[in-house]
Amino acid sequence: MEDVPVSLTEIDFKNLFKALPGLYLVLSPELFIIEASNSYQKATHATDKDIKGKYLFDVFPENPNLKGLKSSEILEASILQVIESKKPHVLPVLRYDVENATGEYEEHYWHMHTVPILDTAGNLKQVLHEVRNITGKVKAEKEAEAVQQNLKLMSKAAGGIVWECDLIANKINWSESYKEVLGYSDSSLKAEAQVWDELVHPDDYPKVRDSIEAVIANKQKFWTGEYRYRNANGTYTDIVDHGYVIYDHLGKPERLLGSMVDVSRQKTHEQELQKSQERFMRIAMATNDVIWDWDLEDDSIWWNEGFKTLFGYTEKDIEPTSISWTNRVHPDDLPHVNETIYDVINSGNTNWEHEYRFRCADGSYKLVIDRGYVIHSSNGKAIRMVGAMVDITEKKQFEQQLQETTNWSVKIMESLPLMVWTAASDGAINYINQRWTEYTGSTLQEMKDWRWENFTHPEDFKRSSTLWSQCLKTGEPYVNQSRWKSGKDGTYRWFLARAVPIRNSLGEVTLWVGSHTDIEDQKQLQIELQRATHRFQFLAESIPQMVWTTLSDGFHDYFNQHWVNYTGLTLEESLGMKWIELLHPDDRQHSWNRWQYSLRTGDFYEVEYRLRNGSNGPYRWFLGRAMAMRDEKGNIVKWFGTCTDIEDHKRAEEELVAKNLELERINQDLDSFVYTASHDLKLPIINMAGIFEALNDTATYNDPDAPRMIEMFNKSLQQIHNTIHDLAEVVKIQKSQDSEVETVDLTGISNDVIVSLQDFLADSGAQVITDFSAAPTVPFTRANMKSILYNLISNALKYRAHDRTPQVSLSTEQKGNYIELKVQDNGLGIDMNKHQSKLFQMFKRFHNHVPGSGLGLYIVNRLLTNQGGYINIESKLDEGTTFYLYFRLKKT
Repeated sequence: MEDVPVSLTEIDFKNLFKALPGLYLVLSPELFIIEASNSYQKATHATDKDIKGKYLFDVFPENPNLKGLKSSEILEASILQVIESKKPHVLPVLRYDVENATGEYEEHYWHMHTVPILDTAGNLKQVLHEVRNITGKVKAEKEAEAVQQNLKLMSKAAGGIVWECDLIANKINWSESYKEVLGYSDSSLKAEAQVWDELVHPDDYPKVRDSIEAVIANKQKFWTGEYRYRNANGTYTDIVDHGYVIYDHLGKPERLLGSMVDVSRQKTHEQELQKSQERFMRIAMATNDVIWDWDLEDDSIWWNEGFKTLFGYTEKDIEPTSISWTNRVHPDDLPHVNETIYDVINSGNTNWEHEYRFRCADGSYKLVIDRGYVIHSSNGKAIRMVGAMVDITEKKQFEQQLQETTNWSVKIMESLPLMVWTAASDGAINYINQRWTEYTGSTLQEMKDWRWENFTHPEDFKRSSTLWSQCLKTGEPYVNQSRWKSGKDGTYRWFLARAVPIRNSLGEVTLWVGSHTDIEDQKQLQIELQRATHRFQFLAESIPQMVWTTLSDGFHDYFNQHWVNYTGLTLEESLGMKWIELLHPDDRQHSWNRWQYSLRTGDFYEVEYRLRNGSNGPYRWFLGRAMAMRDEKGNIVKWFGTCTDIEDHKRAEEELVAKNLELERINQDLDSFVYTASHDLKLPIINMAGIFEALNDTATYNDPDAPRMIEMFNKSLQQIHNTIHDLAEVVKIQKSQDSEVETVDLTGISNDVIVSLQDFLADSGAQVITDFSAAPTVPFTRANMKSILYNLISNALKYRAHDRTPQVSLSTEQKGNYIELKVQDNGLGIDMNKHQSKLFQMFKRFHNHVPGSGLGLYIVNRLLTNQGGYINIESKLDEGTTFYLYFRLKKT
């Protein structure tokens, strides 16, 4: 059987629920309205917008005009009892008035049946609340009681006998006059119903019994009979008996009320007849049906109040003759109505029945069923006809809607890509769709004959058949997977069979609706998944790490054997959240917070913690990692993780930290030495220069080489001074490593550098071109940025090619997490094959025709690396050099 797609199933059953003829509500456990059938909304003057998602008693408050009724309290207690006990509960009769569109409350009585809806685990999901409008029944019973009381009073005054027959209990009760008229004792006033059958004259009994059964069969309410009834002394009395039939809400007769009149007393005949007529009038007024009495001799016709109530006419609108009837029968129906009624009248028959349309005062038509009884004179002439009209408009509309719904459901079932079927309450198949026939090649008759065995795989038939029989007994939904044979090629495919019972208002199963969904592909995927699971477990057991998996909510559902061996816990003991207890107390909170963060965001999980070896063993450092697996919609379905032993790594790391601290101390000592040396050497050099200058001012030299020697001495002093200055700059760089990073405007700072080099630029005729549009700023320290640009631009000018105009271009571009600053010149270039490995060493120079210290590129590289950046160089001799400087972006 095929599995209906979830969304389609919900739509089908929702529409089916909405179209149910019964009055149904689906409530949440908090008594909020989830769904209501169309019939319920119509009966309560409500719409989906008015009630869905709202609290039941906010939507349907109790009638404020009735004090002390406590209807809402009784109803709430009934529903809460169902929620608490998870068992159905019935309120046979409850008055609960309904507010109409004008804001007035209508009197209503309801039969209420509340049923819990449980999931497979027995948990309450919703509450199904069914109501039946029994207002008419209750009012009829009240009216019947009033009628009965009136009959008793009139019977007592007139000497007649009032009786009541309970058809359910098969009991009959007589009034006190039963003793007076017929001579019976007190013990006879209550008897079994068959006592009446025994006391009616044998010659009259068949006719009387047939007339009563005919009235009931035709759903009529009034019955009149004449027969002889045996007295207590054995003689017979002529009786005229008038009966009134009371039906329950299902249309089944449950009680008879009536009065017997002794017509043998001729002198009181007219009086009794008149009183009987009065009783008839009272009964006619007590019913909602349209009662009529047509005098066939003078064509006069009498209507009860039901004519005005049902059709909306006033007293002055109603003609006194049969015109009041014929003029309002639909023109298309009148000829056939006249034909049938006069056939009965003229043929000597007594019973007439017809359905036709009858016009209301507003011009609309109601569909009615009209039943009449012809009364004949002693010579057999038809002199009078009485009858009742019943409005069946809504009944017919419902039947039509039901038929349309049935046709619509069949169309849907025929269009579904599933094998759909239905079965009677005993399991007998009574419908299969075309898809079923196409796949199995079977006919409906073959399925009716229970020939499932011909199509089900032999290995699956017994299990499937046993389960189906069990569901038929218990009424539980049927769910089963089995293989079914194709009628085309004889191969078997896996199907998921589902069937749910449809119940009536009494909870009885009336129909099973089922489907077969082809799951062959899913079955093969399931087999492949089992293989993949086996491969995963083999792999998880093969690697030297501890491997684990969790559900999407973080619940651990698998650990490999390495975990069991290390922790000493069994797999069952490890499931869930037990792992947190094995962590070192100092690591638990941090590890737990990081895990919860990953569960919320789906980010990669990585954390280091110490995990205890066994129950009392030492702790070892582990690296915990996990990655989320997602479905096609991006939802996390599972986490896969590992625990890697990093104890040795942590020990080595600690040793490395110690060595780094020692190296840092040594570097600090070296920086201090360089700083001290440069500071201590600077003053003697200055003094030496001053003394030499003073000596030159006062001394005379006879040696012709003296001027050249003096120039060489001054150059050497300047070189020593520059070297000391560069060493001081290196120390500054070392100390500026922790300088605060700021957002540096490249246009502004490059302009500052160009201004400081303007004489140099003017002498060389160089051009500096900038384009920082792609990245106008970089995260760096302003002073260091200025130093970098000054070094690179000044170097480009110093090492320019004299046979062409010097050009220096600066541009930016964002690349990943870095800003790239490109500085390009067309100068002499660098021999990369010769100097590639020495580019950033201190005191390394690549051209000796101009003075320099060999510290420029060292300073640039050191400034960049101190802030997490780096530098690349491309250069060709006699073509120029391009510097690529990468500045790391700040983390947001």
